[in-house]
Amino acid sequence: IDSGDPDILGRHVESIHSLGMRVAVRRPDIWIRWLEYCEERQSSLQEVSQAEQLINQARQAINNEDLESLKGAVGQLIALLPREQQEELQGYGGTTIA
Repeated sequence: IDSGDPDILGRHVESIHSLGMRVAVRRPDIWIRWLEYCEERQSSLQEVSQAEQLINQARQAINNEDLESLKGAVGQLIALLPREQQEELQGYGGTTIA
């Protein structure tokens, strides 16, 4: 870092970002934020009936405190977003989706 080399600095920033992502995805609150993001954009989700089922699954997973089911449902919802909104989701909640 002291060398002032932008490539080295960039690699360090990426490493820190990657570590932050690994920590974030273990917390239910980030998945809940991503769910809320998808719910707010529900009208633009592809396969509306599938999206509604996934939202219901995610809400049930929250009620059951089932993080793995929440991750699965939200991950599928994100895949139903238009590419532009998937990219917009990066940074939502303080992190990005890997």
